[in-house]
Amino acid sequence: MSTDFNPALIPQELSAGVEGGNILEQLQEIRDVINEFANVETWSEPFRHIMEGALAVHRLRLLDLSRREEVLFLELIEGRGLHVRAHDSQCFFYSEYGHWSAYNGVVPQGTLARCKTFLMQLEGLYSMFDNNVLRENEGILVAAQELLRQYGGRSEQLLEACEKAAICRVPPTKTKQQGHGEDDTPAQAAVGMHWTAVMANTIGKLYVKLQTSLLNDSVIKYYIEWCSIDVCQQGGFCTMDGCFVFDPRGGLKAVPKSPQRNVYVHLPHRMLDPVADDVKNRLDMFWKTTYWGNAPAFDVCMASLTLAFRGENVDRAFWGVGSGGVGQSLQTAHLEAILGNYHSCLDMNIYFIDEEMRKQAANLVGKIVVTGQESVQGSRRPMREDIYKKHISADKVPERLPYAIRTGLVELRGWKRFELNAYPKFAGVTEENINSIMRRTAVCRYKATFVDEARIKGREVQAAASGIFPRDPTLKDFLRDKPACLVTLRCIWNYARGRTAAECRAVLENYVVHGGDRGLTAAAVRSSCGLSVREGPAADAIDEALKLPHPGDDDPIAAAARAQRKWQMKSMQVIMDWLIDESKDWFTVAQLRSTKTKVVFSFNRSDAQEKVDELVAAGLLICETTILPKVSKTFIYVPRIATQKALSEVIPLDHDQNMVFTEECDWNRMRSRLGPDTSRMLNMKTLTQGYRQRHVPEGSKRGRGAPSKRITGSETDRKMKEELQVAMDRDAAMCREVRELVEGGEESADHKVAMQRHYFYPVTTRCRRFLKTNGAQNCTRLT
Repeated sequence: MSTDFNPALIPQELSAGVEGGNILEQLQEIRDVINEFANVETWSEPFRHIMEGALAVHRLRLLDLSRREEVLFLELIEGRGLHVRAHDSQCFFYSEYGHWSAYNGVVPQGTLARCKTFLMQLEGLYSMFDNNVLRENEGILVAAQELLRQYGGRSEQLLEACEKAAICRVPPTKTKQQGHGEDDTPAQAAVGMHWTAVMANTIGKLYVKLQTSLLNDSVIKYYIEWCSIDVCQQGGFCTMDGCFVFDPRGGLKAVPKSPQRNVYVHLPHRMLDPVADDVKNRLDMFWKTTYWGNAPAFDVCMASLTLAFRGENVDRAFWGVGSGGVGQSLQTAHLEAILGNYHSCLDMNIYFIDEEMRKQAANLVGKIVVTGQESVQGSRRPMREDIYKKHISADKVPERLPYAIRTGLVELRGWKRFELNAYPKFAGVTEENINSIMRRTAVCRYKATFVDEARIKGREVQAAASGIFPRDPTLKDFLRDKPACLVTLRCIWNYARGRTAAECRAVLENYVVHGGDRGLTAAAVRSSCGLSVREGPAADAIDEALKLPHPGDDDPIAAAARAQRKWQMKSMQVIMDWLIDESKDWFTVAQLRSTKTKVVFSFNRSDAQEKVDELVAAGLLICETTILPKVSKTFIYVPRIATQKALSEVIPLDHDQNMVFTEECDWNRMRSRLGPDTSRMLNMKTLTQGYRQRHVPEGSKRGRGAPSKRITGSETDRKMKEELQVAMDRDAAMCREVRELVEGGEESADHKVAMQRHYFYPVTTRCRRFLKTNGAQNCTRLT
């Protein structure tokens, strides 16, 4: 790939400049004119600023005050990278704490105060000009230099005099002959005035118009559109008494506050405030007990916070897993007190429903830390791994607030941490793509246990050695106090100033990849994805790839076939686990879709029919048709279990040649149960008549009146009547046959009667044999 580029091949186009209405270029040209003036080196920066306004306004009329002129003066007075700037479709104001704060609908009061002071000084400057000043750049600069000479070159005194002149000057009044209303044109009001006095009057009215537009929120959107610049945000943060920025190749360092620092984070704390020793000791005990036996995990937290303060995205979400009461919510409350508006809690439903992500994404933009608390309960759907991956990697996700029309795309940078009591569940993750979840996750299982102090009283040392510590009910309030927040913030400062970004990222990789978590992350992710947990350390995929002679020569078709086969085998294992849990040996697609099992399937159950057909085509499922109650004819599926030997090698499958067998009947017992006058047969006759009466034929209706509740005529009653009649007829025929044999002298001395019965096989393979006529196989067991 060629990377050479010849700029001469691109035709050059002239910039539109001032003629095209570009405000930033117009102001830059004014600054260039001032810099080329002979005596500009002796001017102070505030006086140069006033002269920029003098050159910008000298061609302005009161009728010309449109939105563009308001934006121009806002950039002239507050811009220049000092107090207001616009970039990335947002407007930012430089705050008194040393950081750039996003515009929230309210203009800072300092902006209005500086605009008023600037325009008053500019109005006073024009009112102090003599009547012989030419209306051109050179004439205005010369007149300003003459005023400055009169004040001995002291621009501060001149500006004070200008402000006093603006306050004390009396605007000209109009006579009755000149006009009667307030809407007279400036030309009519300016009859007999020098142009400098007219400009002083115009500037005096400009502030009122500019202030009204700023307070009505009608200027900022135009300022964003017309005055946006490219700004590279600096990683770091400001406190109420300090500014801390990251060296691109080093750690965190303290610097003086300045707009050029490009810091956009403010933490409402004072780094220089004194902190009592008992606060330090109590907070140190909190962190040590919470991360008891998890020092590498605490290092991951500090490294992740450092990367987030740098403005980077932490590519590994932190799963904190505990049984409850292990201090996870206390950490969240502490971080929220430290970060203020730069911390947010999210609803975990965003990983299940796209619409939830769109609604919450706007509230997660610009956050340093985002915390998800608890997995979603009561849902049979697994987490959407695509949403999880885009959120953790800070890929663009859709954002639209409720009732909004436009949908935007935003990046959710920062550190994402989750407080969990159980692992989440993902679907559709296989051995081939599990690394996409693994490389975005770091897992910590909290080992400490917190109990009432009375339970370990007198055994505190022994309990602490086993990770058991007393519970402190007042700890959350303590962690939200300013002194505790300040202690942790100083710990972050000490950690961050001695580590580069590469070293912080290495902490995360060493924890997950190189065994710092002792395989916990791999086991947790595999369990969440429904894969079997491997024993022992997992093989490094990079080392395995480097061992191959030609890792890029693998046949893609063969690789795809292997991946598909692995997915099929995993799906079959999940289906068989589900059948075992449900004590079933077959299933239907409808049952698969509607089951409420905790088993996580490797496919979306809305596509169950397509996936089941694929498994049938692969020979892993057997499909048969059957008739089920309330469903009628349907398809059932049975897993095909692979064996080392065929069934015919284990047992013979050919039909047995012996199909005639001798049966013996006890005539006395049969006569007492199957005789026509026995209680059993009379009961069956009564039941048959009862079901016959309950069954109402189709078309029968009541004569008159409202229809009554129908309790008869169901299909079940009709079938029950027929089944009872068939059973009664079969038993009666069996009894008559035996009676005839007894009457023919076939009864033995012990009242037994022998009969020959013929059997048959219903299928071609060996199975159960069935009687062709009546016999012991289909007779009641009471005989």
